[in-house]
Amino acid sequence: MKRNLIKDLFDPSKNLPLFLLIGYVGLPIFSTVINDFVLKNFGSWVQSKWGINETIFRVILTVVILSPLLIIFSIAKISELIGSFSRPAINKPQDLKETFPGLILLASAFGINSPAHVALKHHWNNGIGNLNYCWIICGGSVSLKAARELLHDEFGINVNNQRKFEYDIYTPGNKNRKLKVILENLSPPNNDDPQRVLLLINKIFRDAYKKYNLNESEIIADYTGGTKSMTSGVILACANPQRRLQFMKPGGYVDGGRADLTKKSIATEVQVAFKLKPVKTNK
Repeated sequence: MKRNLIKDLFDPSKNLPLFLLIGYVGLPIFSTVINDFVLKNFGSWVQSKWGINETIFRVILTVVILSPLLIIFSIAKISELIGSFSRPAINKPQDLKETFPGLILLASAFGINSPAHVALKHHWNNGIGNLNYCWIICGGSVSLKAARELLHDEFGINVNNQRKFEYDIYTPGNKNRKLKVILENLSPPNNDDPQRVLLLINKIFRDAYKKYNLNESEIIADYTGGTKSMTSGVILACANPQRRLQFMKPGGYVDGGRADLTKKSIATEVQVAFKLKPVKTNK
């Protein structure tokens, strides 16, 4: 933060009036004060006190004053140079074997055997997986209904209460093994706004830590289902390398490159590492 502030002060593209004020008023005054009150007066005193040549003392003092600034500037430039050569860590997608305590899904109109359903089954793994918390993001009444039907058909829970959005699921014969499912609904047109999806997922990560003590690296988000805009929002939200990302890869393909729906999808992790920040607009 401090380094960015110093950089902005001396960058005319960031704030031209401030740059001119510092460059044409502040720096000359500062140099005059240093020259008249420090180099001259203090230099004369040092020469009379210790016999050190005044000119030599001025040179030494100037080097002492400028050296820390030059070092800071050099480090900043070297860091920028190294950063310019680095590239986002985009590794080849790999089949996901592990299961996660937290899972974020995008509901599709077809609940059973949908990507969200298969991803849920992977991480729950009949109750022996690590899954404890699952957020299902729906894109309106149709996908919300499909998500509830999925929970009913998969776990046999009662979903008749349309005002209920949180469900506690227990494994048969083991009340200590619980899965909490939270439904989040983005009604149209919000389901076609990647930014709304991004903000919702950021909120999910915050709530997961505050309520359930789940770190970002303990949650994985699947971007296979939902609308294309919802998929975009998930990827943007999980660009941070601390946030894990997956998709359901088709088990095979038919002619034309379409997924073979007769084969089971495979949970596949995608590792990306981007630094993203919002850009200010004139609107």
